[in-house]
Amino acid sequence: ACLKTIVRRALINRQIDRNPVEGLRMFRETSRNRTLTSEEFQRLLDHCSPHYQPVVQLAYDTGMRRGEITGLKWDQVDLKEGTITLKSEDTKTQEEREIPLDEGLKDLFRRVPKVLGSPYVFNFRGHGLKDPKTAFLRACQRAKITDFRFHDLRHCAVTNFRKAGVSDSTIMSISGHKTYAVFRKYDRIDREDRLDALAKVRRFKDSKDSYRTQEPKTEVSQVVG
Repeated sequence: ACLKTIVRRALINRQIDRNPVEGLRMFRETSRNRTLTSEEFQRLLDHCSPHYQPVVQLAYDTGMRRGEITGLKWDQVDLKEGTITLKSEDTKTQEEREIPLDEGLKDLFRRVPKVLGSPYVFNFRGHGLKDPKTAFLRACQRAKITDFRFHDLRHCAVTNFRKAGVSDSTIMSISGHKTYAVFRKYDRIDREDRLDALAKVRRFKDSKDSYRTQEPKTEVSQVVG
C-alpha cells in the first residue's frame, strides 16, 4: 500500500511518466487486528505526557491520521460550528474532509494552549510536533501495552463508531476511507461483538416463542344442521 501511494503521488506530480510497478504481483498484506479496551486506553492516556494527551485522545475519538493531527492548524478548527476542516493537501486521499467535534472534543481544544508565533494546534517547547512515534512508544511501554501502534488508534475509532450504531457511510466520511474494502480492515469484530450477536439471536428466538404461546386460539363452532 505504501509503495502504491508513493508511485501514485509521483504520477500525479508528474515526477514519473509511467507506473514502474504496474503488472507486478504484490505480496498479500496482513491486516492488523488490534484495538484497545476502555481500560487500556485510559491507562495509555494516563501515561502520555501532558502535551501529548490531546493528540492521542483526538486520534482515538475521530480516527484522524497522525499527520493530519500533528499538522493541524488553528484556522482549521471551528469551535462555534464544531468542525475540523482538512483541506485536500492535508489528507492521504487528497480529498477535503470535515471532522465533527462534540462538546468533549471542543473542551479538549479549549484546554490546548496557543503558542505565540505558531499556527499549529499541538506544540512542544514552542514548536509544532514532529513525528511522535518515540513519545507514543514510551507511553505504551509505561502503560504496559504491547503490540500497539499509533495508527491502531484509527482502528479503535472506526470500531467504536460501528459499535455505537453509526452507519458505515457516515464513518467513512469522517475517517476518510475511499473504498469499503479498506474500511472493513479497520472495523474489528471482537469477542464482545460475537457474544452480543448470540444474545440478540437468543432474544429474537425468545420473542418468537413468546408470541406463539400468546397467540389466541380460534374456537370452532359446530353447526348442527
